[in-house]
Amino acid sequence: MVKKILFFLLKKYTRREEGRLEVFAFLNEQVKEEYREQSVYGNVYNSNAEFIMSNELIKKLVSENNEDGLNMIKRGLSNSVDEAIQFIEDEMI
Repeated sequence: MVKKILFFLLKKYTRREEGRLEVFAFLNEQVKEEYREQSVYGNVYNSNAEFIMSNELIKKLVSENNEDGLNMIKRGLSNSVDEAIQFIEDEMI
């Protein structure tokens, strides 16, 4: 029951980018709590790894051994890091 309520609230709260960013920030804090022995860089790695392991498309591509699709995802993730950093530099600082 609690899980249903949580997912209902998440669905309602994450309709906009601002809400999703707040949820991701909260999840990143949870990663820091879980992996206290890690450096801040290790926590970014762990958070990213957990996101990747929870992504349905990535799990499907792995199960199908779809190397082309996985390589496309890898390039896209690398590009998205660069674009997000640029966005932070341009808009948020």
